[in-house]
Amino acid sequence: SQLTVPMGLAFFFGCDATTCAQPGLIRPGTENGAPGSASYNARLLANGVNVSSDGWYYAPGCAHNHSECVPVLLGAQVWNHMEWCLVAKEQNLPLAITFLGWFGEILTVPALFNAGLNALFYWWQPDNTFLSFDPDMVFFSEEILDIKQFQYTRKVIWEGLAAVDEEIYDFLFKVSLTNTDMDQMMADLGTSSVGDIACNWVRNNNATWANWLRDPTYCNRGFYYNSTERLCKACQPGTVTSLFGRRGCDVCPRGTHSISLASVECEICATGTFASQEGQ
Repeated sequence: SQLTVPMGLAFFFGCDATTCAQPGLIRPGTENGAPGSASYNARLLANGVNVSSDGWYYAPGCAHNHSECVPVLLGAQVWNHMEWCLVAKEQNLPLAITFLGWFGEILTVPALFNAGLNALFYWWQPDNTFLSFDPDMVFFSEEILDIKQFQYTRKVIWEGLAAVDEEIYDFLFKVSLTNTDMDQMMADLGTSSVGDIACNWVRNNNATWANWLRDPTYCNRGFYYNSTERLCKACQPGTVTSLFGRRGCDVCPRGTHSISLASVECEICATGTFASQEGQ
């Protein structure tokens, strides 16, 4: 059956138990139909958080009268459910808090919106899941929280990339998108493919991404920039460049050698061998 109102939210949706239970898919205090583990519930109790049998934690600020509670809908239990319960408890906030699992949240929030009802819910940016509802962000004083409301977006790359291709590594290191750009990309996801969004951004932001490209004269180690041919060329055997951006190769001193193209360091001659001249 089509979801109208998740079961167990009758009080906040203003519907009767029959209507609210109609879908039977989502229950407060469960994730994919499974309640919190016994060990997790024991930790809640140990911290003075007594979750009601209906799956909600009614903070002291409204425990005496649930009609004064502001509902807080979290996704996964591990997404700081206990931390928010403790904040509400310690700060005497009038909040009723539950978790629904991410699947439950992405169904419940639109149901609230379509019913013209308000609630606090967990979300992050950049993401387009709830973007069409244009929700308002609520900020808490950082000093009362053990969790961070703001985190920097991180780039994750293979740790061996720099050794395999330093130019690609250098490019990815410089890539940075503004919040405005990311918000627009999220908004465009409703009508455009990921490929089209990326290509449009590249076409419209030449000046930005051009700064991410390495100077063509800044050659990798083992290469030098040939100003006549206007390209990077490999150092010949007997010469090396151990630094980036060189305009010429260094000759290997006596007692050392390099036998391959694009070497980055001269090797000491093995026992029983010698190099009596430079550049061998």
